[in-house]
Amino acid sequence: MKSNFGTLAFVAIFAALWFISCFGLNAADTARLELDDLDKAILAGAPEEAADPITLAQVTKATERTFPNLSEELDSQKLLQKTLLEPSMRGNLRGRLAEEDFLKRNAKEGWRRVKNPTAPQNDVWRRVDGKLEGGQIKVHNDWRQYRLSMVKDSKAERFFIPDDQYDQVLNDLEERRVGALRGGLTDKAAEYARQQKRLAKLGRTFSQLDGSIESAAKNCSRISAALRSGGKALPFIGIALGILDGGISVYQVAQGKMSVQECMQKVGKAGVAGVASWAAVDVVLPVVISDPPVAVIIVVGTATYFVVDYAIGAVIDSYKSASLTKNELAMLWPDGALTPVQK
Repeated sequence: MKSNFGTLAFVAIFAALWFISCFGLNAADTARLELDDLDKAILAGAPEEAADPITLAQVTKATERTFPNLSEELDSQKLLQKTLLEPSMRGNLRGRLAEEDFLKRNAKEGWRRVKNPTAPQNDVWRRVDGKLEGGQIKVHNDWRQYRLSMVKDSKAERFFIPDDQYDQVLNDLEERRVGALRGGLTDKAAEYARQQKRLAKLGRTFSQLDGSIESAAKNCSRISAALRSGGKALPFIGIALGILDGGISVYQVAQGKMSVQECMQKVGKAGVAGVASWAAVDVVLPVVISDPPVAVIIVVGTATYFVVDYAIGAVIDSYKSASLTKNELAMLWPDGALTPVQK
């Protein structure tokens, strides 16, 4: 009996040590802020966006390897669909997009990327009055997860989150600070106040970031086909960043086989180079397709492209792309006639 008790005690101690080492939380950390049911569930192993470092590393590796030349990968559409459906991948891409966008918009303020990717709890840094200031950038689907993240990543002086989630987190911390003071817990109240001072707006909303990832996933192959026809290329995050800051816009102008064929004939008759030959070719569509063919206008900076997506993910050359001049665009689709695809 004593032997069994000793074994159980050893296992319990080992499990506790493993738990602490995995999550990097010590007693002082967890005592500073009260953990609600969601916090406890996450710490107990419930799914959290990008919480599993092994899964995240695998996803990141696959993303870096595949996305740069996505339009040339036969299995890319499966990966794009996974981007839309897999929370860990989508969460990872939201975070990467937020970092790239933040650095692009705030370089003049002195913010720089942390060179060491394993630097603890800092994504960006700058110097203010000669002192080093670090920043952590987080994008969660559930705003309640930020408070736990602030406990786990407590070193950075600034903790950036999407603008539309800022007030919820700030108010939650204030309610807990006031409650701690009423209960005589001055240390906890001071910690809540410290976290409030760290909290900062990212400069983008969650819906903007998530919408740009979704739009990039849905239109990446089309945009890549357009860029390739112009001798250019962008990685997936570059496309998402372009959609986010308005440098890339997508407008759907036809949907369905008949509508797309009529649109191609219209563009071909306008004299757009090469398009007349497209309409002469009757693309054989499979009996069952997940999405109907579509025709879109894609604007990348000052360049405009007419792209037809035959929605045949497994067939090479299932995209047709041609450049449009401003005059051709104005003639075919006058001002106000183009409806942007929702980001």
